Amino acid sequence: MDSKSESQRTLYPYVTGSSVVAIKFKDGILMAADMGGSYGSTLRYKSVERLKPIGKHSLLGASGEISDFQEIMRYLDELILNDNMWDDGNSLGPKEVHNYLTRVMYNRRNKFNPLWNSLVLGGIKKGQKYLGTVNMIGINYEDNHVATGLGNHLARPILRDEWNENLSFEEGVRLLEKCMRVLLYRDRSAVNKIQVNFAGCSAFAGWCYGSVAFSVWHFGSAFCVRIAYFHLPALPFVSAALQLRCCGSELVLQALFCKLPFALVCITHVAD
Repeated sequence: MDSKSESQRTLYPYVTGSSVVAIKFKDGILMAADMGGSYGSTLRYKSVERLKPIGKHSLLGASGEISDFQEIMRYLDELILNDNMWDDGNSLGPKEVHNYLTRVMYNRRNKFNPLWNSLVLGGIKKGQKYLGTVNMIGINYEDNHVATGLGNHLARPILRDEWNENLSFEEGVRLLEKCMRVLLYRDRSAVNKIQVNFAGCSAFAGWCYGSVAFSVWHFGSAFCVRIAYFHLPALPFVSAALQLRCCGSELVLQALFCKLPFALVCITHVAD
């Protein structure tokens, strides 16, 4: 085998991400993952984003090899670009993107050159929520809540007990935070820096996508908030306040949304 062929194959995962957990809630999809990247068993990277928006309607989360996830993102960028070039007023929804990913993963498996990832794809289009998963050999299904990695064994039992279809945004975030806390305690590859993404329809802003990253426990008295941004395409002026309960403290997110592809979010730590 020549060096060029070897450089294009992932023979074994080196830098990996751990579990992704996702649920449907009343107004859309919530997805959570930690931001750690492990080099073997060493927690080498602490700010790896493994949850990404795909097109106008979908979110993607990935466990496994980070470089293979980057390759999948290149495939999806090309797919979305080609779809946009048609300019026909239609866009790929989460079900179409999930079907595409199942074909990609199964095709690479048949070539004995798999992409070493387990993927979660969720989103909402025309009011219809969709959530599915696919692993590195193409096995796929859709459900009301899904998880990858150790989350299949540790988070899914919690979700089976506590999930219901009428969960509010705040209740959904608290449920995901509980799952991620259990994974932090039980999974050696997990870190305490969490990214939570959502996609859905809400009372305050039509379809939207947002991402918040935070620590699920205290270092001394510091409550760690890393990232907070919302992607809100072509929406009127509207304000909202959301409360996320994390480790006995609350974050109050006050946002002023305007007709821009983003919104500035003011984050305040409310003491116990």
